[in-house]
Amino acid sequence: MIVIEGRLRNVPGGAVASPTVARPIIQSVNSGRDAWGRSFIYAIVQRHSLLISTGSDGRLDVAEISEYLKLRDEVINGRPAHDIVILDGVPITRVGK
Repeated sequence: MIVIEGRLRNVPGGAVASPTVARPIIQSVNSGRDAWGRSFIYAIVQRHSLLISTGSDGRLDVAEISEYLKLRDEVINGRPAHDIVILDGVPITRVGK
């Protein structure tokens, strides 16, 4: 995910990458799939970018993706079902790897 996020941050103009621009960047790493073989979720919410792995259970931990805008620095070690989330280039869930 960090490789993908780094590439997304290098989009010309420094703007948040649109989903159209982000899609091929995400697909360029492991065919756009996380460690569990599921597609990453990329979303723009209120001018913020979110890159999400839905974890081992394949489901979002929140009802609405916008709820991740309120989350800050949650450690999820030993809880593989929890989502791994990068908000505006910063991991807000950490797995301690």
